[in-house]
Amino acid sequence: MKKMVLSGCVALIALLCFAMGGHATTLGFDAITNNSAQSAAIGEAQLSVSVNSYNANQVLFTFFNVGTAACSITDVYFDNGSPAKTLLSMAGLIDKDNGTGGDAGVDFSPLASPSNLPGGKSLAQPFIASKGLSADSDSPVSKNGVNPGEKLGVIMNLLSGKTFNSVLAALGNGDLRIGIHVQAFSNGKSESFINQRAGGSMVVPEPTTIGLLAAGLISLTAAKRRRTA
Repeated sequence: MKKMVLSGCVALIALLCFAMGGHATTLGFDAITNNSAQSAAIGEAQLSVSVNSYNANQVLFTFFNVGTAACSITDVYFDNGSPAKTLLSMAGLIDKDNGTGGDAGVDFSPLASPSNLPGGKSLAQPFIASKGLSADSDSPVSKNGVNPGEKLGVIMNLLSGKTFNSVLAALGNGDLRIGIHVQAFSNGKSESFINQRAGGSMVVPEPTTIGLLAAGLISLTAAKRRRTA
């Protein structure tokens, strides 16, 4: 019985490590401007980016606006370091013009205007958007941005020799940063945000990971009860 319980625990640990380390991480955002404390708080509560392995040479960044308060992600930027640390180029966008499940209300084009995240250069470590690694919503910008209940996918090509785990490491140490400019708050203000670092206390687990953790706790509890019965 002990061997069976031990084997089950080892298998569970392996499954959890695979789920947490190889598939997806979701990061929240911190406001770097404070045009309105209210709008900054709304953005921090509603906006996130999911980082997923797309294939061996690409990573998918999916921007979400989950909430009810009015606001729209209208620009996305990537600070990939100089020289470039992980990303090579933008491979494509998943929006209403893309035939693979993009949201009908989201329409973006490569190369954002302005070319750098508003307020980004004022940071202690200035945010400098890497050339070719930005996008903004088409006119009318707020309507075609990422509004509540919507999402935008950005597919990035990786530099030679880089992997999904390289991207996660760069997001953790600050070699790769993601910035968004958000408009159409109900008070008429706009705000800029950068991602919270991977591995920090505010990283949000994927729903599948939460389910695995819950299942693991249930299994371990059941095994303990059988041993003590």
